[in-house]
Amino acid sequence: MKRIKKLLCAVAFMLAACILVAEPLQLTAQAATSTTANANWKKAPNLKKTGAYAVTARTDDTYIRFVAPTSGVYKFTISNLHAYKKSSKTSYGYASMLVQRPVKRSNVTKLSTQTVSTAGGRTSALHLSTQGMYTKPKKVTATDFLLTRSFSMRLTKGQSVYLRSKYVTPIKSKISQYNFTVTRTAK
Repeated sequence: MKRIKKLLCAVAFMLAACILVAEPLQLTAQAATSTTANANWKKAPNLKKTGAYAVTARTDDTYIRFVAPTSGVYKFTISNLHAYKKSSKTSYGYASMLVQRPVKRSNVTKLSTQTVSTAGGRTSALHLSTQGMYTKPKKVTATDFLLTRSFSMRLTKGQSVYLRSKYVTPIKSKISQYNFTVTRTAK
């Protein structure tokens, strides 16, 4: 009888340990929040939370804004560039994304382009390509047009970062879509 109790206690202990270890590792599927970029940087949509965003740009030159909810290092990823309502494989186009921050000079606020570190080196313009136009480079440089671009930036609480998208395509439509993901990586 003592052996059975010990065995049951060992099994209960193992189950509790499995539950405690597995609980924090569970991932929840989260759908991307849709937003529409604006041609006027002062009216850019304000993204206040980390997470995934599906961005639609209705003109070839648009802005989105991220405001840091807390201080820390944030990683920004731009991916899946494609023409409006088309898949990335059948889309043909390029985009250059500028990372900009507001700077106040003589009582006028303007946007200042920032240099960021990314795959291939430091750059002030992140170049993206649709899958239909993509050719894989032998060695990635900062000026290559890639399918995905990422960069990290330290922000204080309430600080803004603007992402300016300039989309170029040989087809008539200037409307583009892309995924924009923000994660906080460190304090």
